[in-house]
Formats: sequence, structure tokens, C-alpha cells
Amino acid sequence: RNNISEHGDLIKQDNFKTKEVVLMRRKVRSIADHFTENRYKDFAKDIKDIVKKSQYIDSAPLDLTKPNSARKQRQGVTDFTYYKCFHKGENIRLNCEVIDGKEYPYSINIMIKK
Repeated sequence: RNNISEHGDLIKQDNFKTKEVVLMRRKVRSIADHFTENRYKDFAKDIKDIVKKSQYIDSAPLDLTKPNSARKQRQGVTDFTYYKCFHKGENIRLNCEVIDGKEYPYSINIMIKK
């Protein structure tokens, strides 16, 4: 809450496909809520550092065959972008929604090698 302003923070980042990342409190809180282990919940607190270190992997358009695609369309989501980052000893993937030409981080995955 203290790291992100009430109306969100716009960060200009050359390492991001759209060059603009918007951090919204509710989406960052959602990142923390998806983890059960406290050490991973702290990734949400480090979101600005993660954004700065992330490297582009791939992107994909909104898949209209998915069950939540209508909701995503109403929210203005057109694409998804994916980034990799090494943070606190973990390989992670940062997932972003693209809305109005800006990227909104909404989840983080821990990447496990098999």
C-alpha cells in the first residue's frame, strides 16, 4: 500500500514491450493473494524492483475461447505479455495484461525446472 499511489503508478520501462507499465494496488494485492507461502507474498512488495529487472519472453492475444474472455474483453484486455526475472533466488515469470497500450502486471509464477 505504501509503495503504490492510490490511483496507480505509471513506470516507463524500455524492457517492456509497450514501454509503459501501470502498477495498480488491487492487482499487486492479487499477486500476493495467489501465494500461500509468505516468502512469495513478499514478491508483491518488490514489484517495482521486479519490473525493472524483468526481460521480455513472449506475448499472446486474448484467447476468445477461454471461459473468462468476455470479462477480460469488458475490462479492455487485448493481449498478454510475459517476462522472466531472477528475484530472491527464484526464477519467476511476471504476467501482464495489455489494456489501452499499457501493461498491467497481474500475476507472478515461480518457474520450476523439471
